[in-house]
Amino acid sequence: MATIVTGTDRPLRRADEPRLVVPCANDQDVAAAIRLARERELPLGVRGGGCHPAGPGTGAVLDLRALCRVTVDPARQTVEVGGGASWAAVAAVTAGTGLGVAGLPEPAVGVAGSTLDGGFGDLRRAYGLVCDDLVGADVVLADGRRVTTSGDECPELLWGLRGGGGNFGAVTALRFRLRPVPSSLLAGTVWFAAPVGDATRLRWYRDFTADLAPEVSTRLGLYAAGHPAVPGPLRDRPVAGVSATTVSSRGRAELDVAPIRISGPALADGLTWRPAGATGGLGWAGPGVLDSWYLAGLPDAVLDRLLERHAALPAGPGDLLVHHLGGAVARVTGMSGAAPHRAAGYLVTARAGWSGPAGEERARAWLADTAAALRPHAVGGPHPGLCSQRSCAAAVYGPERALRLAALKARFDPDNAFAGATKVVPLR
Repeated sequence: MATIVTGTDRPLRRADEPRLVVPCANDQDVAAAIRLARERELPLGVRGGGCHPAGPGTGAVLDLRALCRVTVDPARQTVEVGGGASWAAVAAVTAGTGLGVAGLPEPAVGVAGSTLDGGFGDLRRAYGLVCDDLVGADVVLADGRRVTTSGDECPELLWGLRGGGGNFGAVTALRFRLRPVPSSLLAGTVWFAAPVGDATRLRWYRDFTADLAPEVSTRLGLYAAGHPAVPGPLRDRPVAGVSATTVSSRGRAELDVAPIRISGPALADGLTWRPAGATGGLGWAGPGVLDSWYLAGLPDAVLDRLLERHAALPAGPGDLLVHHLGGAVARVTGMSGAAPHRAAGYLVTARAGWSGPAGEERARAWLADTAAALRPHAVGGPHPGLCSQRSCAAAVYGPERALRLAALKARFDPDNAFAGATKVVPLR
């Protein structure tokens, strides 16, 4: 087994610092690390390619970053991805094949963590969630056994992995169905002056997305002054941005995004043709807090709350993002996977970061007030991969899915050794 790093080898920097970190190079390492953690009675967390803002936990962390191999099977049109790989690694292997996984746009995001939380990307309306294309996985359980799941083997576990989080074991490999993907996509952001006390821009976005073609995925962003994702010349002020990615043909794609460009005076236009898999990202990394809420629609009351919370957003790496759903996200049977709220029209995320203790206090207070303002309008949430606090399963998944996940937990992790980002307690 690889070298073990423990809390006694270096001072703990934070209260949530893991006490044991074990780099793992194969399934045997993972099983041995699990045994070691259980002997020390430490809760288990998994560090894959890097995804969840809540982090892997305060107990023992299985570091799977060495499991980063990506292998394409052209005959079956599938790809096998190691549990420690990032989406950048997948894009590098599938580039030029005409095939791809409808993965997340952020190259540094880990494949395993994002898939287990549902997988929410810039091609969602055209292709659905990433977990929809998950056809199999290898999982090392808390008792050290390795289980392979597919549509024929342990199909119920595969159902749970499609959005049910890292609650059942350490996922060391994932297998995805590949889809035809255009070699280049029209994608990017058009930047506008921030709406100050006037919801015209937000109402325009609501109307624009009401009948939008499923080939087009968009989001409206409200950004703080100093946000690192905003173009440099615009960074000294709060701004708004409308981002789009379309898989339509070239002629149709330009028509798809034309309403964005003519919706008002633009500060900058970043919509351009770029290679598939390089369509951008959600913006920043670093210390911060994050929450999210599913909405059926965007009534005026919600738009007013968004304007108020944007006005109160501290300068720095903070934003409010309104992600348009629908399309392929909603075209699934009710219980085909564990990912919840597929029929919601929008997902709103709120993030705030900091660079010091005073900034942290302001960011946390802003997010708490934002949650209080938006939660009454939500039909569910948070999204399991877009919340910096661990949440209970009933709140995230609803009672029916939560009960089914609890039954799975009782079968595959009855002692609750693994603590996913969403707390699923074994059914007793």
